[in-house]
Amino acid sequence: MFDPVGSAALPIACAITLLLLGAGVLVQTRLQRHSGQLPEVATRGNTRLATIALLALMIAYLLAMHLGIRFSLATTGFVALAIPLICQRLSVLPLAIPIAFILGFGSEWLFTSVFFVDLPGTR
Repeated sequence: MFDPVGSAALPIACAITLLLLGAGVLVQTRLQRHSGQLPEVATRGNTRLATIALLALMIAYLLAMHLGIRFSLATTGFVALAIPLICQRLSVLPLAIPIAFILGFGSEWLFTSVFFVDLPGTR
């Protein structure tokens, strides 16, 4: 499907990076909670739940592209859902949707037209 050294390197590197960052945030939150360094706002269960939801969203994003969903659509959906999870407010959704479209379709154009990288679902 992809050349393991060439065009496959980017999606694999992104997958590994996303999963490691998500796991790192969970571990950091857990360590700070036990040491008492987290602010009161961050010690609520919502932060941990949002972190777990974001990690699940990252896995769903990678799985969607693996199943053949076009990169631009998967990225648009991921960003549109990730921004409210990170901010923990639905009021940012009107701003998140245009950002998601720009990042999703703009990055697909950049990777396929400028850098000539084969992305999932762009053939």
